[in-house]
Amino acid sequence: QDAVHRAGFVEATDGLVRLGTRLLARQRREHGSPRVVACCGSMSTVFGLERMTLEILGALRANGASVRCVVNGWDSAAIVDRAEALGAGWTLGYYQHAIISRGGVRTQLRAAWDIFRTSLGLLRESLRYRPTHVFVPEYSAALRNAPTLLLLRAVGVTVIGRLGNAPEETPFHRRLWRWAVSPLVSRFVANSQFTADALARTGVSPAKIRVIPNTAPTRPAGVTHVGARDPHLIIYVG
Repeated sequence: QDAVHRAGFVEATDGLVRLGTRLLARQRREHGSPRVVACCGSMSTVFGLERMTLEILGALRANGASVRCVVNGWDSAAIVDRAEALGAGWTLGYYQHAIISRGGVRTQLRAAWDIFRTSLGLLRESLRYRPTHVFVPEYSAALRNAPTLLLLRAVGVTVIGRLGNAPEETPFHRRLWRWAVSPLVSRFVANSQFTADALARTGVSPAKIRVIPNTAPTRPAGVTHVGARDPHLIIYVG
């Protein structure tokens, strides 16, 4: 009986309304400048990287930009909900297989197929949306979209890569950042001077690197403090 009640006419109608609203948001074509495509296909839950990405997209929307997020089709509901709350449009990308992993020929072929399909999706969206900028919140998203990012840079689109963690300083990662990631990105934005210096040590030109420190997440309207503040109490999460 409980199951029947939850699947009643009113609930079904509400579900259809939500579905229609989401489909309209997916097709949304906002007016604004710049026009930004954000490569968010590696995101599912909302933690540090996702929160800072959404803060950036929210700031862009608040300053008149048009934003469109490319998300995955397997677990992106939380990202889509927040993108819609910002007034951003969204579309589905491929983003299925790991692209940096040890394995045999089959694993490498899957990685190559993922790069081809994911990049093709970004190209298709770019032809429809005509972005002025592409925002890449982490380096694996850049590698997944490598062919299209190279093409977009060649035709004048600016690719912004955010750097929230310092690159690992191994010979493999130095080569990866200098020869694979850097050619895909017009400018890197690091969250600290430490991160920027680590990136420069991989061989990326310091002229391509800018430092913008993280900001505290925007508080929802109506949030109030409960209880007295303790100036001696520090909470560290990380």
